[in-house]
Parts: sequence; structure tokens; C-alpha cells
Amino acid sequence: MVPFLLITLIWVWGFNTFKLEERIQGEFAIAAGVETIKIVADVGNLDVMIGSSGKVTFEGTSLCATASQELLDQATASLFTFEVVDSGDPKMMIIRVPPLPDGFRRLPPKKGDEKDQVSPRLFRQLNARITVPVKLSVILESSRGNIRVDTRQAPTSVTVEAGSLMLMHVAAPLTVGNGDGDTIVDQHRGPLSLKASGKTRVTFAEVSGPVSIVNSVGEVAVYLPEHSSIDLHAKSLTGSIRNVFGFKSEPFGEGSVVKGKIGAGEHRVHVIAEKGTLTVAGGK
Repeated sequence: MVPFLLITLIWVWGFNTFKLEERIQGEFAIAAGVETIKIVADVGNLDVMIGSSGKVTFEGTSLCATASQELLDQATASLFTFEVVDSGDPKMMIIRVPPLPDGFRRLPPKKGDEKDQVSPRLFRQLNARITVPVKLSVILESSRGNIRVDTRQAPTSVTVEAGSLMLMHVAAPLTVGNGDGDTIVDQHRGPLSLKASGKTRVTFAEVSGPVSIVNSVGEVAVYLPEHSSIDLHAKSLTGSIRNVFGFKSEPFGEGSVVKGKIGAGEHRVHVIAEKGTLTVAGGK
């Protein structure tokens, strides 16, 4: 359960919170020709793992909470779990959290909710382990929570508005976005595009494509294999840069910049720490 849940519910409803937690489990067959699985979540903790070919499976718990038993019964008339919707693209399968039941507002609120100040609030959360065949692309979008993705061999994209991300053993292009929270990318092989706000650590098993890392607030640490062929451009707009490759650090406004090549300099590695220190070190 995400840490802010109890505080949020007490702040909204006091200690008179009515909630229902249920076990969820299921699977969805993957149609022929599907190349990408898109998972659209809301609040919750998700763990995406390798799965058997031909299907996506999930198991975990769902939680709904609101201000009265009557409202809770109304909100949970149908089991709160994942559903498949038509993507309009035969190459993409979309698995999502269903829309809010009629007559409820989301908690925590989203942009635009201020137009409705009458409908009761409903908190919903899915915590689940999801398995996806390793060679299918994955797009995962979440509002708030903790996301873990382990072992992918196809393009992968993970975006969360706020929470923690841990992405491990991706051997394919990887796109990452985290609006507020810690981000860890471990043993990555392939191109990387990462935008985050929070403590960020990236470890490469191999650099085999362009790398762009931009972090708005927080410490950044990037670990590069010493045998790589890299053209490094690293900037810290307000802090210092520590690097173990012997590259000279030059002043850059209130911060510093480091440039240099490792090996033949085949792959550009561009790192920006807007507010925070930056470390560039050998493979860890």
C-alpha cells in the first residue's frame, strides 16, 4: 500500500473510512499480430515480470475506500480489477483500470476535478504482479505508485506522475518519466531516454545507443562500463560533477560541465542535473 493512503483518507474523512480489499486474478489472451501491451493504471504498486507466450496474467489485490458503507456498496457493485479495451490498433493491446463508477470523484483529485465539488470522493488502488511475454513491447502509464519492471527484450516505456520506479535488465530502447520520486535503472542495455525529478541512479551493462538523462531535482549517479564507446556530455546546472574518467570539469554558470570520450566515442551520453550533484563513474 502506498504510504500516503492512510494520511489522505484520515484528512478527507477522519477515522470513519469504509474500505473493501479483495483478491484479484485473471488472464487475457493476446491476439495474433499484437506487438505492444499498454497498461494504464492509476494508484497502486505494479510489478511487471516475464510471462508465458500468448497471454497476459495478473494477480494481487484491489482496494476501494470512501466515506460511508452505502457509498462503498455502490462503488464496489462490480469487482474493481483490470479490463481490456479496444485500442483501435491491431498491433496494440490495452489493459487498463476501469473508469470511476458514475457519481464519484477521484481521490486523490486530478486536474479538472475542481469543476465537481458535490460528488463523493472514492479512493481506488490496484496492487498487482503482471506477466507479459518478454519479446513484446510494454507501455506502462500510472498516476501514483511504485513500479517495478524486470527483464524486457523489446522497447519499453514507463511513466508515473509520482512514485518510485525500478527498471531492471531491459535489453532494448527504454523511455522513462517520473514526475516526483526515486528512479533506478539497473543493468540496462540499449538506448535510454529518461526525465525525472528525484534521486536517480542509472547503471549500464552496455551502452549500445544514444542516452539522454535529465533530472530536475535530486542527486544523479550514472555508472558506465569502462569498455564502452562513449561521447560524454554531462552538466550540473547548480552543483558539482564527480567523474572517475579523468575528464576536466569546467565552470558552467553556477554549476559545471564535463565532456570527454571513452573509447571511440560512438554513442552520445547526455546527462543534465538541473538541481543537484552529478556522479559519473565506472560500471557498478
